[in-house]
Amino acid sequence: ILALWVAWDCVWGQLSRGEVSIGGRTAFPVFRGCFGLLAWHWFWGLSVYVWTRYRINYIYLFEFDPRNVDTPIDIFNDAVDETLVFLICMLLYYKTESDDQLFPDL
Repeated sequence: ILALWVAWDCVWGQLSRGEVSIGGRTAFPVFRGCFGLLAWHWFWGLSVYVWTRYRINYIYLFEFDPRNVDTPIDIFNDAVDETLVFLICMLLYYKTESDDQLFPDL
């Protein structure tokens, strides 16, 4: 739901008021770099899941220490937490720069 809110604000701000979306802001390269690291974390979790599912001994192949290897569920839980922080930071940045009220007066 948070991702839909961020996407809606970006599209709606551009269509309704003709403003530049977050892609044209100065901090967009920072968000793009963070998103790249986040995508890498998600893909690493997916890779570990597939290797575990098909019994590929990736721990031996990559010469990892077996005592320090996370399970795919742990990796996905970390990725979810990081994604929530990323989306909240992106939404707050976009809202503060667009002169919208984050929580309108009731």
